[in-house]
Amino acid sequence: MALEQDERELPVDDEPIVDTAEPADEYSVDGDPEETKADVLVYDEDSLNLVLDFEKHPDGEKAIKKLANKIVDEFDEDFKNTEPRRKRIAEDWKLFAGDLPPKEWPYKNAANANVPIMMENLTRVVFRADGELFGDKSNVFGVSALGDKDQDQASLLSMHGNWQLRNEIPDFYRQMKRGLMNYFTVGDVTFHSYYDERLKKNRHECLTADEFVTPFTFTSTMPDYSDAPHYTRVYMKYPHEIEAMRSTWFDVDKVLGDDPENRPSNNFDDDPEQLIAVSTAQTVGQDIPDEGGPRKLLWYEGWVDLPNQDRQRFIQAIVDYETRHMFRLTIHEEATWEEKAAYKRQVDELAKYRSEQAMYQQALQEHQDTIGQIGQATAQGLAGPEQTMAALTELEQQAPQPPMSPPWMQNPDDPEETPRQPDKRPIHLFVHGVCIEPAHGNIGLGYGGMQADFQRAANVTLSQFIDAATLANCKGLITAGNVTWNSDGQFKISPGAINNATGLSAADLKDGLIPFAFGDANPALMQVMQLMQSSGESSIQGPAVLSGESGKSGETARGINARIEQATKQLSVTTSAYAFQVLTQVLKNNAYLNSRWLPDEQLFQMEANLIPQGMVPPFKIGREMYERNYQIEIKADMRFATQAQRVGEADDALKLFKEVPQLQGNIALTYAIVKQCLEARGLRNLVPLLGPIPPMPTTPLGMPMPPPMGAPGAPPGAPGAEGAPSGMVAPGGPMKGPPPGMPPRPPPQMPGNVQ
Repeated sequence: MALEQDERELPVDDEPIVDTAEPADEYSVDGDPEETKADVLVYDEDSLNLVLDFEKHPDGEKAIKKLANKIVDEFDEDFKNTEPRRKRIAEDWKLFAGDLPPKEWPYKNAANANVPIMMENLTRVVFRADGELFGDKSNVFGVSALGDKDQDQASLLSMHGNWQLRNEIPDFYRQMKRGLMNYFTVGDVTFHSYYDERLKKNRHECLTADEFVTPFTFTSTMPDYSDAPHYTRVYMKYPHEIEAMRSTWFDVDKVLGDDPENRPSNNFDDDPEQLIAVSTAQTVGQDIPDEGGPRKLLWYEGWVDLPNQDRQRFIQAIVDYETRHMFRLTIHEEATWEEKAAYKRQVDELAKYRSEQAMYQQALQEHQDTIGQIGQATAQGLAGPEQTMAALTELEQQAPQPPMSPPWMQNPDDPEETPRQPDKRPIHLFVHGVCIEPAHGNIGLGYGGMQADFQRAANVTLSQFIDAATLANCKGLITAGNVTWNSDGQFKISPGAINNATGLSAADLKDGLIPFAFGDANPALMQVMQLMQSSGESSIQGPAVLSGESGKSGETARGINARIEQATKQLSVTTSAYAFQVLTQVLKNNAYLNSRWLPDEQLFQMEANLIPQGMVPPFKIGREMYERNYQIEIKADMRFATQAQRVGEADDALKLFKEVPQLQGNIALTYAIVKQCLEARGLRNLVPLLGPIPPMPTTPLGMPMPPPMGAPGAPPGAPGAEGAPSGMVAPGGPMKGPPPGMPPRPPPQMPGNVQ
């Protein structure tokens, strides 16, 4: 996994960049050259909040206002363009929960049946995927070392990462469950990873279509939205959460008001309207209050023009939607950990070169001084010509050599040359995953819309069948217009009821009343409903066998497992895509946040049965350990095998092991197979009782090596045994008589002799 550099910034060039670019459009925040003041707007690109710097200068104030307007206007356009999609999602979620609109036809309070196709099929696949990915929360992922030297550090990062998800990010698994539901139902899921400065925790939040929008892009396949020009999150915060950011956000009281009692009321139904949230609240029977809601902010990330820049920069901004007041602005870029490491290495090489250069100059000066002393001694007659030549020859051989300059230096003689500053790249902490790839665009396709249509058709046909059956059971009469029933005008239907007809004579009564009845309900409607159910199951590959449906009469366990394997092929592919598109990227983001916000040193404990052999708690971790690149390995079994299947496979491996005699001496293999059998049964707590992990065998199949040559115990005739090698005759011919210490051999049996 990509474990990025920490928050400590490298030195940057303080020289301001002269602004030569023309404004790109009406939202360009470059200063107008004609209105530029005598003093130039200068700001630190690494500032934690550029709003504080910009507000100190007139050009900066103008730039902030233009940028805030640009952010809100772009969001309004993107949000408006996605309204049909949000309406469809809201309607499908009502159907998922069985919240159906009342019916008035063919009679008041007519049947409104619900066939839960959407609920059944989606929960089958979502819960199955959740159980596979996060069934063992103590071992969701591992960190693989890139070399033998990194093995211990990789094991420590694996333990800390899983421990952190369980203990320090309490909503992580609920957010992942929400993500799986959106992934399969809507087909598109977005996560936002960030460090919550108020709670002092890493956060990974699943966002719905009400909370996150992007502009339409022709094609988008990057799992971090790095191929989108900008994107915006509706960041809803209550007043107390905004107050907690006074130390880092700009002029919080301008939006909240100085007097807490007279603060503006925040309404849930204020723009931007959350259609999905309102629909869900109505379904569960919850009234949305008029006031007391969170304030709706915009968290924007994208490419914009900034003053004194010769290119667009990737920024992060938080703006109040109603007032368009900007709380925070940062250039959301930094150098990669590889470039930072290379820059640091070059700085060290430069320092070493300058030190060696100074030592060389000093040694060269001393060398020249020595030559001058020899020349002075010769001029004074204190040394002869031969002595002088010998001394000069020796000095020439001992002349100091100039140091080698670093290969990256262009001009070693230039005392002002320094390493090039590392290039900064955008920081992308939004994660995007799609269930089914679209032909074009940046919004994926899911199973929810298709399942909703199957359920609507099934609901209509079942309701029609019930309506027809109800009408068929209620027979009526057709009478002349002058007939009146009883004194109250109502026809009574009850056992023993007597109805008096006024307006017909006794003789006309038989001919004046015509029975009327509706036909019986058409059985074909039930066949259509069953067709919708089977089509819904087959389209999502979510048959009832995934919910524990009993097998056919006489079906073996292997047969059931084979059916489950075939049924989960489509599910395993989509879940694997979620694991690698979403979960892996979120874990990388978590590692990056650790590299910036984790303390220099933190201690943590682990359950005894989760501690690898040879490691002793408490364990120490720091953000520096997250700077390196490591490989993430998701531990889930993407085959979607049942526990019974895993236990059977482990037992089969143990049985195979017992049937091969050559493997009985391989202690390392014995340990691994027994450990696998325990883990398949969920008995991980018994693994430490197996003792330390045995060393890997150094011989084929773990068999002991034969004794060395000449060692006692070697088989007769084998190399190292006393006597001649196997297949060779000892000198002097074959040995006659029995071996020493053995009884005489019996004479050979002659033909015809019977013993």
